[in-house]
Amino acid sequence: MKGCEIMAKKKAMKDLYSRILEDITNTLEYSRLQINYSKLEKEFEKDLTEDQKKQFLMLSDLSVDMNEESRLQIFAEGFGLAVKIMTEVYYKEDTTMQQSGNI
Repeated sequence: MKGCEIMAKKKAMKDLYSRILEDITNTLEYSRLQINYSKLEKEFEKDLTEDQKKQFLMLSDLSVDMNEESRLQIFAEGFGLAVKIMTEVYYKEDTTMQQSGNI
């Protein structure tokens, strides 16, 4: 597969993933964790120097980017698996119908 094709497929998968994320609402557990994280982050940052705050922000941004890439990869693999399963089921149903003379 050529680089352009790979990039186009990756962009299409990312676009689909982004549209699906828009419809997802946070669970109560996630909201609770997010509140706890925010409290701990504020407590942690209050004693940092400006340089340390910049480093911490860069580290946090990198962590977010890594998590986003990981979630996208998991979504793509799950999506691909679902397509394979649907194709296999459809193929088996089609083959069974052809063998029984229903087509």
